[in-house]
Amino acid sequence: MKKIMILCFALVLLLCACSSETPDKEETNPPTSVETNAPTLTTEPSEIPDTTENTETPEATIPEATNDPGSTGNSQPATAPTESEEEGYIIHIPLADQSIFFGPTYDSYFVGVVGVATNYTIVDEATDPEGNLWGKLKSGRGWVDLTEIRSGKREAHPFTVNLADKAIYEDPNTMHCSQTNHEAAIQIAIRPLEKMTNFTFSDYYLNGEEFEIGETYFTAIEMDEDTPLVVDLMFNGDFSMFLITCVDEEGNPHNYRIYESQRNNTICMDEITA
Repeated sequence: MKKIMILCFALVLLLCACSSETPDKEETNPPTSVETNAPTLTTEPSEIPDTTENTETPEATIPEATNDPGSTGNSQPATAPTESEEEGYIIHIPLADQSIFFGPTYDSYFVGVVGVATNYTIVDEATDPEGNLWGKLKSGRGWVDLTEIRSGKREAHPFTVNLADKAIYEDPNTMHCSQTNHEAAIQIAIRPLEKMTNFTFSDYYLNGEEFEIGETYFTAIEMDEDTPLVVDLMFNGDFSMFLITCVDEEGNPHNYRIYESQRNNTICMDEITA
């Protein structure tokens, strides 16, 4: 009996020893790694490409405003032009010898005359210190006295008188005469606006209290638009003048005194009616 008990005790120890060497779960060796092209998963978050970049609808763009007249599209000027700046208004100038000045004042430089009695476009207005309203011609030549034009007080003249430019001076149809050969002489151009007869150009000077006709420098039986006259002359003093006499195409005689303005040195013309 004693031997049986010892045997059983030994068997129990043996079983206990075997059970301690056996793990609760069967240990498995990790599989042999096989190289593949699949990406290795890590614990760090992987970067996922932003697929919205190529699918986002582009923001609509609005072209910048431009004042370039050659631009196309729906571009508009940054500031809408006013009527006076862009289109202006039409005015009829009834006198071909209406004076044009560089600025809106009689103290400005005299440019010339409009040349043709017709409609003109005014794109700007200004008032001079004397209260005269001036209009700027769309052509860019200068300014005209709107107050004078609208008054209708001036009558049409059969010719214009102003400083001669190079074109008329060198025109082969232009006639020439000289009152002086002085190097300081100026050249004035007389441009007929219609057919004139019995034309004369003379000195006109003050003798005491009255003006008298002096030396005659040029005469023409007939003149018209195609035969302008250029005169070399000098104005000597405040009362230095010249006289033009002619008969217009309707048979009306005219006498005009020609003088230099002491205000802006422009050539002025007044008709002598008495």
